[in-house]
Amino acid sequence: MVNPKISVITPTKNEEKNIQRLLKSLKKQTFQDFEIIVVDNFSKDKTLEIASKFTKKIFQAGRERSSQRNFGIKKAEGKYILFLDADMILEPDVLSQCYQLMENDKNLAGVIIDEKSVGNNFLAKIKALEKEIYYGSEEIEAARFFRKSDFEKIGGYDESLIAGEDWDLSQRMRKLGLLGKISAKIHHYEDQSLINDIKKKYYYALHIKKYALKHPNYFQKQVGFINRLQILFRKPRLILAHPTEFLGLILLKFSQYLAYILSKLNPRVLD
Repeated sequence: MVNPKISVITPTKNEEKNIQRLLKSLKKQTFQDFEIIVVDNFSKDKTLEIASKFTKKIFQAGRERSSQRNFGIKKAEGKYILFLDADMILEPDVLSQCYQLMENDKNLAGVIIDEKSVGNNFLAKIKALEKEIYYGSEEIEAARFFRKSDFEKIGGYDESLIAGEDWDLSQRMRKLGLLGKISAKIHHYEDQSLINDIKKKYYYALHIKKYALKHPNYFQKQVGFINRLQILFRKPRLILAHPTEFLGLILLKFSQYLAYILSKLNPRVLD
């Protein structure tokens, strides 16, 4: 496609079980003037083989998501950029709504797209409730859709951050303008076990210190235990409608916070 209006950039690593689902959802978008860029971190499965059925713009680069995304920008030809993860799918109007919103409001620097967790296990139901509670919470939400020129102006993702990079990018983008929101959603597949979820949170907790030092005040609003609890209780009607899932969510947040505390005791924590 010559001069696409949107470049969709997806970092991958061993995503053969997810990538086709995402790329199929892109092909079903009502807005079709876009390109797909896959930046793969040297997968050992069939990720590249599957992705090649949907796009020719496949590249290999590492080492973390931020550097992969920044690499993708160098290959992007669109006026706008959208960053997605492989375990997502898009509702049909996501690209159209993002494009129209940014085209019609020059004061916007980015677009937030609400996520809806989906999956068959109880953890997925817990995550679905969590995301619904977080809708509209500025401390938690981060934008995914930007003008390429603005992204380049602020220097892209901070590649020194392994955790909190999305929050960091949105906070720097806010210096250029407001963040808007669309009604169409991203569906985020949650198929991992509770143990794997805690392990992932522990890994990111090991690396969150750099983000905390960069944005100390905002970090306390986002990660502070009391602040998180206050956010969770903002929507009592949702809690009453899903009491079992909410109890599971509280237990999950306690487990994740414990993982955070343990990470601070780990001598491998990076400064």
